[in-house]
Amino acid sequence: MRLVSLKASADSRGALTELITERDNFIDEIVHVYQVLAKADSRRAWIYHQHHTDRLAFTDGHFRIVLYDLRVNSPTFGILNILVGGIEQPALLFIPPYVIHGVHNMDTEDAFFISMPTKFWDPLHPDKLRLPEKDPRIPFNFDA
Repeated sequence: MRLVSLKASADSRGALTELITERDNFIDEIVHVYQVLAKADSRRAWIYHQHHTDRLAFTDGHFRIVLYDLRVNSPTFGILNILVGGIEQPALLFIPPYVIHGVHNMDTEDAFFISMPTKFWDPLHPDKLRLPEKDPRIPFNFDA
């Protein structure tokens, strides 16, 4: 997992935030980009991928992102990470394969985040595995 803080350039008209640029030398090819509307207090948990890295950009709202590493040979195997991103803490999060993740819109209003996975969505061979939100193997409870 890698977290990159994002910075907005603001003036009287509003603000512009770069999400990914080749100037930073850490970009994989852009193959699929989509915006997710997260309803107020909604949760998207749990998912993980086998073959691609998720790149999620949080520049709106107030999100809690929870990650749990399933990679047996990883130094962070079995470790839970809880991050916050959104309008006050803009961030780009890189989530590698086999890291379970959930996203919670902590606001009382709808908010957006952007997804830029490293592989495009293939409905015939989807690379998205789901676990129930209250899976006992994941040491986190969104209700607590």
